[in-house]
Amino acid sequence: MRRRTLRRPRRRPIFGLWIPLAAVAAAASTVLVPGGTAVPVHVVGEVSSSKMKPGDTFQIRSAQDVVVNGFIVVRNGALGQGTIGEVAHAGAGGHSGSLTLNFD
Repeated sequence: MRRRTLRRPRRRPIFGLWIPLAAVAAAASTVLVPGGTAVPVHVVGEVSSSKMKPGDTFQIRSAQDVVVNGFIVVRNGALGQGTIGEVAHAGAGGHSGSLTLNFD
């Protein structure tokens, strides 16, 4: 039976502290997400003009990874929230209701 030795992650001294190299790389990376970058989302649960009022919140979940300059800035499945802006309730004669959704 072969014996295996486990190796510790490589570390690097920073300001007198020993920090794993992966943490150093993560801390050194800053990505600016341009305004207007599309983030596809799904609404989690039910959002209805008959039940919601302005100011109510609802949960959203990202539908796919969002990549900027080769970095994933929003992971698939990341949670977020939105807020109900305006509500127009459904009326008589088949008039459908509508909602304004704001994403925080």
